[in-house]
Amino acid sequence: MNLQIVDYRNESKRKRDVENLDEDSNSLLWKQVNRTSDDSFTKMKNLPSPIVPSMLDESALSAFSDTVSANLKSEKEKLPAVSQSKILPVDWSLKIKIRFISSVPFPNKGSFRTFEEVNGTIGFVRCLHSGETDKSDVHSSHGAKVFQHCLVWMHPYLPWLNLFPRHDNHLGKQNSTTLITPPMQEALHSKWCDSFRSLYQLVRLYQCPYFYMCTPTFTVLFRSAGAASIPVIHALISPTTKGFRKALRDEGITFTMPLCQSKDSDLSLEDADEDLAYSAPAEDKDKPQDVAEDDEPELWLESLGLSQDSLLSSKRKRRNDPAYQIDHKPESLVYVEDSETQAFINFLLNSHFCTSKIGPMAGVPPTLLAPTAFLGGTLQSLQIRHGKVKQGGEELHSMEISGPLLPNAVHSLCSLFSSTQEGGFSAVLTSYTPTTPFSMVSPLSPMIPSIFAKNNMTDCGLPQPFLQEMCSKTDNMPLNTITLDRGFFTWN
Repeated sequence: MNLQIVDYRNESKRKRDVENLDEDSNSLLWKQVNRTSDDSFTKMKNLPSPIVPSMLDESALSAFSDTVSANLKSEKEKLPAVSQSKILPVDWSLKIKIRFISSVPFPNKGSFRTFEEVNGTIGFVRCLHSGETDKSDVHSSHGAKVFQHCLVWMHPYLPWLNLFPRHDNHLGKQNSTTLITPPMQEALHSKWCDSFRSLYQLVRLYQCPYFYMCTPTFTVLFRSAGAASIPVIHALISPTTKGFRKALRDEGITFTMPLCQSKDSDLSLEDADEDLAYSAPAEDKDKPQDVAEDDEPELWLESLGLSQDSLLSSKRKRRNDPAYQIDHKPESLVYVEDSETQAFINFLLNSHFCTSKIGPMAGVPPTLLAPTAFLGGTLQSLQIRHGKVKQGGEELHSMEISGPLLPNAVHSLCSLFSSTQEGGFSAVLTSYTPTTPFSMVSPLSPMIPSIFAKNNMTDCGLPQPFLQEMCSKTDNMPLNTITLDRGFFTWN
């Protein structure tokens, strides 16, 4: 009996030890195990480690870090600059098309009502703007404002010809049977001269802030004094050719090329090109001339009084001439200012560079575009088309405007939609290529504060917010995309 009691006690003790071992990790056995591992780790930790000399060159590491930083900086500089502001800057390049996209329907909802067209026309012709005059309530509806901003003054107006853009008018796109006879050409040129002089006088007297003259080969932007903070009246011409610039020099017109990076600051590019042109024939004489394998082309050229060697020499000279290399490029932009603009006006009135000599556009004078009325100007409306697009499964409203979009029209439309499109909007703009350099020019003339420039143009008829930005320094970048989000404009 006593033996059974002892066995029962021993069995109970073993069960308690097992339970304590499972429930409490700080049992005697676990303490022994943990102490052994801790002691071993401590001993290993305290073992002396061998001293290994560093094989890494710290100067090389520093140079590598500098190289990586420089590369990252250069990559950031390559990214397109994105700006943000509550006010949209003025882009001086003409726009051919602009497409707005928004989640909210646009004010005119696909078509204009009769009173919207009437009030919009009255507001544009009388230069009425909401919040600036007591009569602004005549065209207070948003639809009338949209129609008002889609109007432009143009001269000449020939319904059977597309007078803008001029550089894309090829023979195949026009009706060759409607050629303009010489008497018609003289009449058109006479009326065009009157309109051109009228616009220039309006700009000179601050009654029209700017206007464009579009020819088949180049475009001219005339701006009054104070525009872009430039204190004198000035003109920008783009693109140009060496022959055009030579004609300006022959007329004694002084000009500069702000976008052309000349290697010698004391010697203009044109003077350097003249020296090159005079020295090129002597250099070509020392070079062996190319000999053709077949003599028949040479005989044919000689019968015309030409030689193949002279043609090859002129081609090489033209290819190596720096002046020809910048022709038709943004770097060829010409800047004329102050009293030189009057001489430039006389040059354009009597120049053969302004009109085409062949094709259906032969004899048609350049297209004049202005934001205010002038002698002989015709009121024209832009083409407006509405539609819907899907982006990410969401149906959005679109509004596409085509035609000669002047800077004030783009600025006013974006300002209007900033108040009507509560969800914001995005816009994609298509620039008229010859005019893209106009927004890149920063002339060396001393700038004047925009507040003084704006005071001179209070009677020009354009809205005050646009005048404020127009008289500020240009942003030096044409606008390609515009986004409005939470009251802020973002563009690049």
